[in-house]
Amino acid sequence: MIFTHCSCLICTNKTCLQVITFPPPPIFLGMISLLVRTSRAVYNFVQLHFLETICQSVIKDLSRRVSFADAKGLSLVQVKEFDTWDVPKLPGSNSVVVQGKDSVEYHLLPQTFSLPLPSEEVLAKVLSQKVELETIGLLPGTTILKGVVRVLNISYNKSVYVRTSLDRWATHFDLLAEYVPGSSDGVMDSFSFKLTLGPPFGDQGVRVDFCLRYETPMGTFWANNNNRNYVLSCQRGMKVGTEKPQREKATKKSCLKTVSNLGLLW
Repeated sequence: MIFTHCSCLICTNKTCLQVITFPPPPIFLGMISLLVRTSRAVYNFVQLHFLETICQSVIKDLSRRVSFADAKGLSLVQVKEFDTWDVPKLPGSNSVVVQGKDSVEYHLLPQTFSLPLPSEEVLAKVLSQKVELETIGLLPGTTILKGVVRVLNISYNKSVYVRTSLDRWATHFDLLAEYVPGSSDGVMDSFSFKLTLGPPFGDQGVRVDFCLRYETPMGTFWANNNNRNYVLSCQRGMKVGTEKPQREKATKKSCLKTVSNLGLLW
């Protein structure tokens, strides 16, 4: 474009400029066309590279996906049991082979009382003192003490407690017994309690002293084995037939050499 003074007859303003436009040269048009094509190629390349990067990221995330065992029908927990008695034997040594996983059992030894009592004796004691211990023992394979208490049904609202001591009455605690559903015969009701005895077990076992307390709106009643309390011990022992000694035959070798008969010279 060229700016020049206007030469029209109407315009008398000398400052008026007239714009003369020349068509752009062909080489300039070619450069613009090349620039447009180049820009499109660069845009397409950047867009293609961006899409390729996204696809690679998605593929990588899919390869790192975590799957759980339960989704494939497998178990989430795997339990392995180890036998603590499987001790390797040394060659030539005497060993004791213990068979079975539960080779240790626990025994309950009452010291101041004996159970079970005849039903007539239980009824007589319940009628006399309103509460009495009926049975007590260990749950099989455990050190859980379970007992049953019989009480006289003199009130609907009642509670039974087992006052227990594990240190010869230096300290004690009260264990609440639970009503046994369907145990009522119209005269007596049954309550049960559980007590878990934990280690350590000494040579004399674990000593347990306890007595019974029966609370009703009519009064509070006790059963303490004729003022001697109920005393028992839980001891640990081995199951009969679980130990089978197996002695390996070892050839005994003497460190002395055998000497043949020698004649004596005089």
